[in-house]
Amino acid sequence: HAARRRKDQVVHMNGRSRHNNTFLDYWDVNAYSTNYLRTITSAQSFLDGVFGSTNSSSSSNMDNILRNEQVPINVRDRTSDTLNAFDREPTLMRNLVSQVMSCPKFTTRDAKAAPLAARLANFLPGLNQTKKKILPANNNNDTTPKQQPNIHGETPPPSNINWIHATDHFVCRSSHDIPYTAYSAYSTDESVESTLAAMATPTLAHLAWRFRQWY
Repeated sequence: HAARRRKDQVVHMNGRSRHNNTFLDYWDVNAYSTNYLRTITSAQSFLDGVFGSTNSSSSSNMDNILRNEQVPINVRDRTSDTLNAFDREPTLMRNLVSQVMSCPKFTTRDAKAAPLAARLANFLPGLNQTKKKILPANNNNDTTPKQQPNIHGETPPPSNINWIHATDHFVCRSSHDIPYTAYSAYSTDESVESTLAAMATPTLAHLAWRFRQWY
């Protein structure tokens, strides 16, 4: 809780701690989060570290988390959220991403990651994005199932896997000190564990590069 210790130091240096006042007596603190339980919980965990925990922080109920007694978390509706453009303007963002992914510079660089993507999908088949979701027919006269439109257009990018999910796989398991092969068909295969470990850094680096292309 380094942030909380730093807060206490600031209050003490200002000579205010002897009056039994708190940090919030001198600072107007506002907290904002995107409309996802995981980001709201992360914001609450940060606030708990700075200002001390509350009973509501141990609950997974979103309403209880938002009703923090010290610093309430403000969550805007997704249609007016300034923190996440993908929620606020989904069509616009899909178009922008599609434009970036169709440019020659992007496809050339992304193609170099195709072998990495193939190896990841071999061990983590859920990352593969080649299958399109089948939608029901849109009227009684048309009984032909329709494929869901791809945000990348008709031609998918060379490394056609979900890089966010791939990165989450490595980051989450590393953060909790869980083997990369845990809960999979390779849970007892040390060679696969070593192979996945070697792919972790390149995976994070490629996702970071992709994000920089449209942010």
